[in-house]
Amino acid sequence: MHAEEYARPGAPNASVPIEAFCFCLRYNSIMFSRHRLAEVAALFADASRASILISLWDGRARPAGELTRLALGRARMCYDHLAGRLGVGITDALLKRGCLGLATGSLALTPAGRGWFKRFGVDVAAIEEARRPLVRTCLDWTERREHLAGALGAALASEMLEHDWLRRAREGRALLITTAGRRAVQRIFGLST
Repeated sequence: MHAEEYARPGAPNASVPIEAFCFCLRYNSIMFSRHRLAEVAALFADASRASILISLWDGRARPAGELTRLALGRARMCYDHLAGRLGVGITDALLKRGCLGLATGSLALTPAGRGWFKRFGVDVAAIEEARRPLVRTCLDWTERREHLAGALGAALASEMLEHDWLRRAREGRALLITTAGRRAVQRIFGLST
């Protein structure tokens, strides 16, 4: 199947196999300048997009919903806190380090966690004064596991966005993990993204 067949209205599904992309790239290769090629390469450098392309590498078409799950599974916002593999991974790391503990089946901030969050830049005392619960759990729909929510989860996400470790995608809830963010997440939480 050639690229023209995928481009026609009413095509069988929303994904385009990688062979169609390569066909278009070969066809239009004369049109690419060095700058244009760098722009295209930058688009594919994003981990979410790379996951989608790798899933299409075998030439099989994938439904748009499956591609969306691939893109959102890595990192996304869930209301105002982190979700996806990143949100669940950070929650696991905080539990492992003793920053969070389990109290009657729910997450709780530990004394060690208070110090850790303060060093991270979160004013725990200030957010405790608000009416909002400090720590809550939220079930991640892609990972089927709980992650940190509540005022503390929102403050953690906010700090990571302010440090430019994460950037919001133009649309939706997806988050892009920056190069500095990958290094920080590895150094601070021991996670590879």
